[in-house]
Amino acid sequence: MNISSDANDKLNKWAMLRMKHGRAIPIAILGIGLALLTFGVVRGEAAVVFTKAIRICLECIGIG
Repeated sequence: MNISSDANDKLNKWAMLRMKHGRAIPIAILGIGLALLTFGVVRGEAAVVFTKAIRICLECIGIG
């Protein structure tokens, strides 16, 4: 078996998976990402990250 044959086999498997499931996989991944983002915002993680980002930026310019 040569390399191009292996690459074609992998491509064909991906194409078959894409034809079989269509847009279900990307939509599911997007939904999971949005759910985790919402979970983080509800827990208050956005405020923590924003505070740390401000502190790092102020240290970089020499104010903080």
